[in-house]
Amino acid sequence: MNLIMLAASAGQAMDIEFKPHNITESLVLMLMGMVGIFVVMAVILGLIVILNKATDEKKAQARKEKRQAKKAAKAQLKDNMRSI
Repeated sequence: MNLIMLAASAGQAMDIEFKPHNITESLVLMLMGMVGIFVVMAVILGLIVILNKATDEKKAQARKEKRQAKKAAKAQLKDNMRSI
C-alpha cells in the first residue's frame, strides 16, 4: 500500500521550507550526541587505565623475572665459553 502511494506521489514536487529555528535545535541535538560520545570514550579510557594499573604489578614482576633469566643464561654461556 505504501509503495503505491509513494509511486503516485513521485511526480509531485517536494515541499521543503527553510526554518531557521530548526538549525539551532539541530545543533543542540548534535552537541548532545557529541558530548555523549565523549563521555562514553572517557569511561572506556578510565576502565582501561584502571585495568592496566590492576594488572601492572604482575606484568612488571614477570618482565623482571624474564630479564633475570636471560642475564643468568648469558652468564652461564660466558662461563661455558671461558671453560672451553
